Amino acid sequence: YYQLALADEKKNDYDKAITNLDVAIGLNPKPSYIAQRASIYERKGLYDKALADYDRIIQRSAGNSNYLQWRASAYERKGDFTNALADYDRMIRLSPASTMYRVQRAMVYDRRGDYDKAFAGYDRIIPRDSTGYVERGIGYFYGGRFVEAARDFSRALSLSSLNAYAALWLQLTRWKTGSGDIPAFVQVAARVDRSAWPYPIVNLFLGKAAPDEVLAAAQRTDAPDHRFVCEASFYIGEYALAHEDQARAHELLSDAVSSCSTADFFVY
Repeated sequence: YYQLALADEKKNDYDKAITNLDVAIGLNPKPSYIAQRASIYERKGLYDKALADYDRIIQRSAGNSNYLQWRASAYERKGDFTNALADYDRMIRLSPASTMYRVQRAMVYDRRGDYDKAFAGYDRIIPRDSTGYVERGIGYFYGGRFVEAARDFSRALSLSSLNAYAALWLQLTRWKTGSGDIPAFVQVAARVDRSAWPYPIVNLFLGKAAPDEVLAAAQRTDAPDHRFVCEASFYIGEYALAHEDQARAHELLSDAVSSCSTADFFVY
């Protein structure tokens, strides 16, 4: 029944997948089966059911950081930032050397609007991780502190030259300050991975792809939570804004708001 559920999930038939997982869990309540059902509940937006499943397996495996992380994500998607932060605190106590958990906790503070704690969190992990620079740079960007934002995105690229998102945000920042020269972006874009998303957006910023081509690429590679369509709408909207097409920018950024999950995609 578990294998049937996985096949149903691949076909996006979530109701049937849940039905088969119900049977599998009834026969053998393995934590992995329950976690799989919880993840599908999340995709359907049934966060309370997902959380009930995560609670069930965490009671049996309290020291498993993976389960805590998945529950924290469900809390975050639900908009329950307090409980999400509590789970990240527990994860950090279990794995105090983990950079990833500290970044994720800082991002929750960011999304909750607690910017001082978010920046403090980024500051703690930044010497070791390019993601911290990107996330702090986004915070600076939305605060209108474009010089600091550009500095952080540049530092992220110096640590990880294949970080396409750092390159995209650096270019957005340059456009905001009127210094978005394409030759500089070409040098950065030449170092990012051309075989994977979000390279179609990089091509857009280079002037080598049309917005419709980027949206088509996003739709071809989209995940069940529509993250690529979400990202494409956001970045194309910012591209239109930078090129003074206000009407198109408003349309696309509005599409981003409707197609993105606010817990997953903070960019817009």
